Amino acid sequence: MLRFLLSILLIFFLINFNHAAREGTGYNRGFKNKNLAIINDLLDSKNYKKSITLIKLEIKKDRSNADLYNYLGYAYRKSGNLELSIQSYKEALRLNPNHLEAHNYIGVAYITGGKIDKAKHHLKILKELCESKCKEYKSLEAKLNNTFNNEN
Repeated sequence: MLRFLLSILLIFFLINFNHAAREGTGYNRGFKNKNLAIINDLLDSKNYKKSITLIKLEIKKDRSNADLYNYLGYAYRKSGNLELSIQSYKEALRLNPNHLEAHNYIGVAYITGGKIDKAKHHLKILKELCESKCKEYKSLEAKLNNTFNNEN
């Protein structure tokens, strides 16, 4: 009987492990090829134009991947296009309302555009999602505080 139960537990573990390995976590979810590494390298080297092109190609393959839209928003924001940046972050949040980085980055975009109240709204959401403990909350809070300190 004990062997039977252990066999069942082992099968259950292997099924869940296989599912988790296929799905991935965080930014690896949905990227089944080497393009994630290429996108990261392009973003790290500040080659936003090429990264935007590659991200758009990936989005054509998977329009439901919030991480891709978050990457796109980041690339647009870093290249100075706040309007398209905010649109991309909004799409990421439509697909995944709990996407911590998208809330952080859209808040940063709003700060850059002078829309402090909208940035505060996303800070409030982050506070609810991670109880003020996550790096995304702390990052956006610091940027807002820095904005207030520079105004005084």
